[in-house]
Amino acid sequence: MQLAMQGTMISSIATTGVLDFSQGYEPKGVQVKDYPGLAQKNLDQAIKDLQKLSDGDWENGEAKMVWQGGEWKAKKYDMAWGMLFDAIHHRGQLSTYLRAMGAKVPSIYGPSADEPMGAE
Repeated sequence: MQLAMQGTMISSIATTGVLDFSQGYEPKGVQVKDYPGLAQKNLDQAIKDLQKLSDGDWENGEAKMVWQGGEWKAKKYDMAWGMLFDAIHHRGQLSTYLRAMGAKVPSIYGPSADEPMGAE
């Protein structure tokens, strides 16, 4: 769910400058099978929201992330990139569970041991 909602988090940074985890970013009633479509929808919206930002707001706009017991303040671009890197980290983290569950690990950051050499 975190990966599916990452776009919404980036949109929040772009549009309001606030990412407040006390609000909750997990929609109710969404099933695992819906995650890929939800992720694409949220990413598409994030792209639209980011395209509306002026260069000045992207580079100088303040953003704040709030969670229970803490707060992070940064420029909008810094926080948005931080969320993107967080998504990359979690995608790689989740891929480590695939083999243990009997699935093949896809080529994410380069060839996987589960793919034949030279496979596209």
